[in-house]
Amino acid sequence: MPQRFTPPDRADYTERQREFYDRYASGPRANPDAAFHLIDAEGRLIGPPAIWVLSPETGFALAAIGYQMRWGIGFSERAREAVILAVGYTLESPFELYAHERAGRAAGWTDDDFAEIAARRTPATADAEVEAVLAATWEILDTGTLSDAAYAATLEALGLEHLFHLVALVSYYRMVATQLAVFGVLPPG
Repeated sequence: MPQRFTPPDRADYTERQREFYDRYASGPRANPDAAFHLIDAEGRLIGPPAIWVLSPETGFALAAIGYQMRWGIGFSERAREAVILAVGYTLESPFELYAHERAGRAAGWTDDDFAEIAARRTPATADAEVEAVLAATWEILDTGTLSDAAYAATLEALGLEHLFHLVALVSYYRMVATQLAVFGVLPPG
């Protein structure tokens, strides 16, 4: 996949673009211990924010949803990262895989676990939550919905609020993967 655009130079940012940039230069996303960063060694935005800075108001809204998906929903880190990885592998999203394999390792997943998720098999180390979210994620990715039986099983396993969180998580990362693909945004290096 070729990189199709060059993000704007920071020297040319509007005031609102500078405010948007600062969101990634501080807070949890800038924590030195974070599994991945969205600013590269030269101080440029990478990944989704490199696109979102083109329209800061939309970027702020998408970043707020992303923050909620990463830090505000009630899934375990392993379950959340399993879902994101399932989306990344299914949609063959290089940046999502770059970022979330790192986050997955921080959550305790191994290369063998990644291979299992990529092959659409539940890792042997998965707990009941991970089993439920992966099964539902793969069906949502394949069909755009859940069958009545899958809906009932996922509802039983997760509860209504977490079922909503799962659908939001899959939808958000599917949207991000589409944006990255259209603009050809690749991981660093």
